Amino acid sequence: MNVTCNEGCQEDFKITALKTDHVEKMPGNVERYFFTCPNCNQEYTSYFLDDSMKVIQQEIKELRSKGDLKVKQKNKLLKLTRKVTAMNEAHKDTYRKLQQNHG
Repeated sequence: MNVTCNEGCQEDFKITALKTDHVEKMPGNVERYFFTCPNCNQEYTSYFLDDSMKVIQQEIKELRSKGDLKVKQKNKLLKLTRKVTAMNEAHKDTYRKLQQNHG
């Protein structure tokens, strides 16, 4: 994926894979996964993950592996996906507040 470092050096770079060593531990057993610009080391958050999100992601994976889903299963998959997205947004807000307080 091609990315522009819009918060740093303004250079373009390519992301080929997320490295698992780019993880920051946050309060509440939350992990922030991120990538850095290879030119100026500006950090960009990819996603957040906590224990409850891992459980939901496993449920999503199991549902997706079933192939043709019934309406009830499709609705559950959609609900779980929205829940993980909302949780990620909540962690993003928490991270922003932490950054502002520790600037």
